[in-house]
Amino acid sequence: MTMILDLLKVAFEHAKFPNSFFEAKTVIIKLGLNYVKVPTCPKDYMLYWGEDNEGLEECKQCKTSKCKNKDKKQYAKILRYFPLKS
Repeated sequence: MTMILDLLKVAFEHAKFPNSFFEAKTVIIKLGLNYVKVPTCPKDYMLYWGEDNEGLEECKQCKTSKCKNKDKKQYAKILRYFPLKS
C-alpha cells in the first residue's frame, strides 16, 4: 500500500499524501470515513454478505473455503466497502 502512495506522490507532485499506510488509515478514521470488511470468494464468485451468505464457510459456486487459515479465521480475500451513508 505504501508503494501506491509513493506512486501517487510522483503522479500528483503538488498534492499532499500521507507517508505510510498507517498515516492514511489514521486520516480516514479521523474523517469518519470508515470501511466495512466483507469476506469474498478467493475466485471472485461471491461475497459473504447478508443473512443468507454471512455464515457460509465455503463458496456456493466453486466450493473454495473463505478462510486461508481456519484456526485464526484469516479470510483468503477481503473487499473493503466504503458506505456513502451510515
